[in-house]
Amino acid sequence: MGVELSLDWLQIVSDVAGVSQVVPATTIGASYGDAFLAGLASGLLKRSGIKGWTSVARELHPREDVHRTYDDYYGDYLELYEATRGIVHRLSTRS
Repeated sequence: MGVELSLDWLQIVSDVAGVSQVVPATTIGASYGDAFLAGLASGLLKRSGIKGWTSVARELHPREDVHRTYDDYYGDYLELYEATRGIVHRLSTRS
């Protein structure tokens, strides 16, 4: 997955959830975060120490007009789900 595609997906997440995201310059993976959490749990690191472990590449903010559109669709989704819940769950048990 290319960088731009990843940023597109992150922007979609911000738009849907209505929250901002900080995107690190380097994304190493879960083990890097695990190591930092272990340092926190052991008392070797402080929460503020994360700034020395990463740098920010960019911040993504929800686009309000897009977020409102997703909110409108979410209401439709909930109504559709309630109307079809029994069918959906029945179909999920078939092989």
